[in-house]
Amino acid sequence: GRATGVPQLEVFEDNVYAVWTVSKGTNKQLKSVKFNVEKL
Repeated sequence: GRATGVPQLEVFEDNVYAVWTVSKGTNKQLKSVKFNVEKL
């Protein structure tokens, strides 16, 4: 896997997705955000 905070970007149709991992101690959580290109 990748280190904490290194985002992965993916473009699908009119959307851009960013996903990254946040670590707190031994817990890891996946975070994501979606941007609609037409609304930027």
